[in-house]
Amino acid sequence: MHCLDTALIISPNNTDILYAKGLVFTDMKMYDDAITYFNKVLELQPEFNQIYGPIGLVYLREKKYDRAIEYFDIDLSKKRNIYSLDYKAQALCYLKGYDEALKCISEAIDLAGRQKSYDFLNTKGKIFESMGRYQDALNCYNEALEIEPTHLDSQEGKTRMKKILNKK
Repeated sequence: MHCLDTALIISPNNTDILYAKGLVFTDMKMYDDAITYFNKVLELQPEFNQIYGPIGLVYLREKKYDRAIEYFDIDLSKKRNIYSLDYKAQALCYLKGYDEALKCISEAIDLAGRQKSYDFLNTKGKIFESMGRYQDALNCYNEALEIEPTHLDSQEGKTRMKKILNKK
């Protein structure tokens, strides 16, 4: 953070540095500060297209799902971004927009390709789990684990689904 502060003293309106500082604040869970820096970037350079996904992520982490979706939609209108699709699917799931969430996460899986899609398959499993479609969720967790056997979230999801399905 000190390096970014020093760089901003030298170049206070450098959008790349302001953006980087917003990302650091996001990682530090200092969301109000992150939004302040992201907004400063947009004031200086409204066409700074890569900023919309990170703003959406801040709102997702703050559980402001409608607002998050707005920013993911802006990002997706500019480019098909697998991470914005994933995060939008997560926000939609929290809002119980399961059908649209499944469409978003399926597109992310298609764009990422199978070998890079274990995180997205995990998200798809969580969506199915939220819908009460436990066998479909288990299938997604299993597929994610075929690709990345050490993926902890998918291991935990698989364990949950086995317990639920064994009770039926």
